[in-house]
Amino acid sequence: MGSDVLFQPEEGPCPREGLNGRLEADKRRPLYGFILLLLGISIAAPLRAEPEPPTRAPWAVSDEIFNALLSRWDDRWVGGDLTASIPLPDGRTIWLLGDTLLKESDRSGKIVLLHNTLVVQRGREGTFLHGGTKKAPRSLVESASMEEWYWPGDGTLEDGLLRFFLFRFRRTGPDRWDFRWIGTWIASMSLPELDLQEDLFPIPHRNVLWGAVLLEATPWIYIYGVEDLQTRKFVHLARTPVGRLQGPWTFWTGSGWSPDPSGSIRMLEGVSNQFSVIPWRGKFCLITLDSRAPFSRTLVGYYAPAPWGPWEGPFLLHRISLEKDDLVVYNALGHPQFTRGDRILISYNVNILGSLKELLRRGPQLYRPRFLRLHMGWIEVERPFP
Repeated sequence: MGSDVLFQPEEGPCPREGLNGRLEADKRRPLYGFILLLLGISIAAPLRAEPEPPTRAPWAVSDEIFNALLSRWDDRWVGGDLTASIPLPDGRTIWLLGDTLLKESDRSGKIVLLHNTLVVQRGREGTFLHGGTKKAPRSLVESASMEEWYWPGDGTLEDGLLRFFLFRFRRTGPDRWDFRWIGTWIASMSLPELDLQEDLFPIPHRNVLWGAVLLEATPWIYIYGVEDLQTRKFVHLARTPVGRLQGPWTFWTGSGWSPDPSGSIRMLEGVSNQFSVIPWRGKFCLITLDSRAPFSRTLVGYYAPAPWGPWEGPFLLHRISLEKDDLVVYNALGHPQFTRGDRILISYNVNILGSLKELLRRGPQLYRPRFLRLHMGWIEVERPFP
């Protein structure tokens, strides 16, 4: 269990790409803006009782190896959000991080907040990539305006580049959570050097946060997006040939694919703003925190015979237990390159609703991703819950 092999991507039943031949060719508010946009939570939704976990062996258990791993990566790292992971051909894994708290490399002890960084992981070791200098770090991708910034979505590899989605936000007030989403871009980095390319590619489709999830399925790459109406959240789906992430795209209409984005249907309701879709033994599994309940700690799953559905579920997978009532969780994401047997690695983020000052006072270690091992046997035996 102590070998670095545990942390290397492997071929297995849950790759990021490949569908085993089953696919057919054509078949502001102040304070809560952050919660509405990233946590997949609504302050206006009626509170509903969440179901209790089943009284049997749990489907999900804590992965203490990965929980301890992050603290090894860099002693400057204080806390932050961890999002998608992307395996590279040379065995490294790229972790796309959102907000990141780093200590400046001097004796001041000053902590800076960056809005996007990367960690390059090889085995048990990880290296942060960010803008600026080690002494004065800055976000990897910066906006020209101090009032705007980017948070990362999912990413993929194509044409010798790492491409990943960036959601752009604009500040709307003085509070930490006063901001709104204003658009989506695609960033590119060269491989294997990981040098950031200067140009960002704008995504013209503005009503959906496209790039929350990518599913690679040759000859297609499927692009999942979230229509965030605050009280309700809906999944949409687009696709494009592999290697053409910048488009043009076609959109799932419920009966076929159209170049008109206005034809995109609301495919599923109740997801977070970021989630995962993972191929598993002839099915496609969507894993998310259940946004139908405010401040939900319930991990649920859906499955379908194809990336566009029809989706069965939700199925109760796990009820996350936290040490404090005012902690919130969001954006449960799968990392299938680290699958072992029938257990997929899942991460989720933990945060508080208070200010950054309050977070630092209480202990920034609260603001770190945590990891679970989810047993995929739920697909065969679980029944949907309301």
